[in-house]
Amino acid sequence: MTSNQTETSSNCVRIIDDDPIVLDILNRLVTDAGFVTRLYESAEQFVADTQLSQPGCVLVDLKLPGLSGVEFADWMQRQINPLPTIILTGFATVPAAVQCLKHGVFDFLEKPIDSQLLIETVRRAVDVCVSQQRVNEATIEARRRLATLSDREKQVLMSMSQGLLSKQIASQLAISERTVEKHRASVMKKMQVDSLAALLRILIDLDL
Repeated sequence: MTSNQTETSSNCVRIIDDDPIVLDILNRLVTDAGFVTRLYESAEQFVADTQLSQPGCVLVDLKLPGLSGVEFADWMQRQINPLPTIILTGFATVPAAVQCLKHGVFDFLEKPIDSQLLIETVRRAVDVCVSQQRVNEATIEARRRLATLSDREKQVLMSMSQGLLSKQIASQLAISERTVEKHRASVMKKMQVDSLAALLRILIDLDL
């Protein structure tokens, strides 16, 4: 495995191909477009590396010896932070394309590769990855904030999510309305929101 980096982007395109010439061509196309690249001669080499934290995508040949492109896509989909996978093949058929898409492949491109189409597809895949990573980071942060709430604050929060007023929450929890107001204010502060709508959006995103 080798790595190349430009100064224009921190997004990483991983390229897997057992043909050194094809690997070099793809590397030149992608780095010229401003992406960092990591190069692998086999899917097994990639799996052993498994550096998936850096956003980007994967270009992988369909008919690799050993772990195939489709098998690799299956493996990728089982990861915590899967990267969009683009299959490249010189043996394109409709059944093969359908099989790839069923296995969660982002796109399916035929060789010889149209360089413009390749870069456009890579950019789309990277954009999707970056957007998903932001969502994941926001979810992790929201769960972290939620964990800082006391048990009573969580009770108040759940009652708030049901649309109950402070007076109703006080009656439900057998505490004073003033105490409820204090808990509400603490919930809003700890969750770092300034409106009930924003708080409810977080709960919806967390499926609570």
